[in-house]
Amino acid sequence: MGVCMSPSMILSLQRSLGENFDSKVKSYKKALEEKPADTLALLEEIKKKKEQDEVFFDAEDDLSGGENFTPEVLAKVSKMLEDEKAKREVDNISDDVMNQVISDHKKLNFPFFKLVGDNIDYEIHARVQTKEHGNQSIHWTHQYAIRDTVIDPLLDNSKPQKSLDQLQLVELLPTPAVQSRLKHSWAILVSRVVTKHLKEFEFLKSVVVRHIPHPHSTEVSQKSEMCCLGMEFFNPNKAGEMAQLLMKNQQNYVPCCGEGESKKVVTPIPFHGDQLFEERARNVIGTFQDGDNEIDRLEGLHPEFADWHAKVTLYEVRPLL
Repeated sequence: MGVCMSPSMILSLQRSLGENFDSKVKSYKKALEEKPADTLALLEEIKKKKEQDEVFFDAEDDLSGGENFTPEVLAKVSKMLEDEKAKREVDNISDDVMNQVISDHKKLNFPFFKLVGDNIDYEIHARVQTKEHGNQSIHWTHQYAIRDTVIDPLLDNSKPQKSLDQLQLVELLPTPAVQSRLKHSWAILVSRVVTKHLKEFEFLKSVVVRHIPHPHSTEVSQKSEMCCLGMEFFNPNKAGEMAQLLMKNQQNYVPCCGEGESKKVVTPIPFHGDQLFEERARNVIGTFQDGDNEIDRLEGLHPEFADWHAKVTLYEVRPLL
């Protein structure tokens, strides 16, 4: 390219190749802004209230004080129920109609995702060092998005299942069913070690279970859907530049609704990094807690640490054992 193209043409081509690089993530954001999870939650609430008092049930009056109620969501739910009624050619919203709509809605592939970032460090060495021109230490940030493979749209990620004063310690103890599953899993792990290190049992290698089955085995066996978000020229070691990174990510990738001061976060997006990266992001978000609304407080991003460094270290140590 450098032989047949001028530098300006090369830069122009690079920019054109990089256009819409994050279109996949923005499509996830747009789909989540339609709040399909809220629709499902309201359907479940309607079903529950109809079972309690079907004769005097009025959707708008009985649901208006609910956590999942908004006129927009109710309009979507009403249309879905009317469409199912028309399909079945019935006059009333029966249990079969309600269950079918809920079942169909649960099959929707909600595009929840997470952002993953890490710092890129490298040195630029000056051939001839002077007072004005010395070695440079560069620290930027590389990011990508990964779509969630296993999703339960009814799980609430904004509050705990119950408060601490309601939690009984006995609930934390393993039940007989949990203990039985643990024994089964340990037996599989032990069988792998025994057939690998004891020659007398090597002939059983072919029948050893290599992957412990679980309810989501099919989903997690598929290749992850990822989208590279490229390089951001922010130094995550500096609080000011980490703040700029968080604000840019929230503006570009966090699903929101409303405008201006009434703008709200539809669902917070996990922001993964190593423990140091996560700590810096969390500390910066802490300094914004005096903001007037969710957007100003950077509540659209939820820092979490993904301790892949421990796994890398394990792989490095393993050959030495």
